Amino acid sequence: MGSNLRLQEGWPIIQNEMSKLINTLEGVPDSPNYGSIYSTVYTMCKQSPPFDECKGLYSRYEGVYEEYLKSKVLPAIQEKKNDDVSMLQEFVKSTEEKLLKQVPSQVLPESSQQILEKEVQSDASDSDLTW
Repeated sequence: MGSNLRLQEGWPIIQNEMSKLINTLEGVPDSPNYGSIYSTVYTMCKQSPPFDECKGLYSRYEGVYEEYLKSKVLPAIQEKKNDDVSMLQEFVKSTEEKLLKQVPSQVLPESSQQILEKEVQSDASDSDLTW
């Protein structure tokens, strides 16, 4: 990795390891290299502006996570829609597999996590969504 690692250079490294993680969640034996993810994310998030790629990484990670939920978790839950107990069990099973969700806390530097949490809170307060 060079002195400034841009999003288009670092993302494929992260994406490759995240694919291994998804394979693991799906029961395919694969071993993601968390060290590679961490070092790539750390390098990209600790660069001085305008080279800090933290926001771009978070956005892309969010896209991968949403795609996984839409393509794998939601269909599995919807298959059980006629049986509330089975649907709830499938939901619990899916949420217990928190590996994908844990990746940011394992690989993002703490300062980057804090920045992103503030940004997410700010975005949430700016939106019209109500829960």
